[in-house]
Amino acid sequence: MRPDRLFIWFALLIFCSACKSEQGEKIVSFGNNTLYEKDVKLFLGKTEYTNEELEEVVAAWLKTQMGATLWDSLPEDVQYLVDIKTSDYRSSMIAFEWENSWIEKRLDTVVTEKEMQQYYKNNISDFLLDDFIVRLLYLKVPDMAPDTENIRQLYLLKKPSDTAKITQYANQYAGSFYFNKDNWISFEDFLKELPVDFIDVERFVTNKTKQVFQENGYLYFINILDYRLKNTSSPFSYEKEKIRSRILLNRKLELRESAKQLFEQKLKQNDEIQYFNP
Repeated sequence: MRPDRLFIWFALLIFCSACKSEQGEKIVSFGNNTLYEKDVKLFLGKTEYTNEELEEVVAAWLKTQMGATLWDSLPEDVQYLVDIKTSDYRSSMIAFEWENSWIEKRLDTVVTEKEMQQYYKNNISDFLLDDFIVRLLYLKVPDMAPDTENIRQLYLLKKPSDTAKITQYANQYAGSFYFNKDNWISFEDFLKELPVDFIDVERFVTNKTKQVFQENGYLYFINILDYRLKNTSSPFSYEKEKIRSRILLNRKLELRESAKQLFEQKLKQNDEIQYFNP
């Protein structure tokens, strides 16, 4: 652990106590000031956090507290400058958090299938594949598993009943099993499952390869059902989550712009503002 981290842990060991307050457990103290569990959760914006996140918050808080003790040693003109910067930062944060709160109350998070399909259609050029994607069946079983000769026929999925049979077999014996005829996956990601050093990806994919090979005590069954080439339009089903995220982001941006305009309108209507000629 780095020296600065050790300092934090020593501070925690010295100052932490089991006593409780309305703010939750005490985390660390500096002089008359105390950092509470509630403060950490509020700063991080979540109720669960890692030890590393806690250390970072504590380090930042202690640095702030230490900085405050040096205030009187600063020249007056520097104190004045710090006050201006602090006030400006606080005002900016208030305005930003007001925008976030205003957006959160008005953001519609429901994105319909029709809306996503329309977005996909209108922005099709944005959805080009940078990798081969496939729909496939993949099964990995120990080479000593029973009835593997029958599986050599079932994994080809020549009959509708083969799907249920191979799924049942996989539930009993498979080390890995994947089959979803409606889902597309990245072929490069899939290759990480295979103990192969080199493979002609384009040939393997475009031939809709159906292959069984044995390696390291396992049998690998691969049946590529369909594929899409790199640099071609990505299927809608493969992009749905990305599209949903984009639509929500666009809504947030529109709401943020509306919030900014409303804020400016409130500012203009504020009768406490007076302008003076220089």
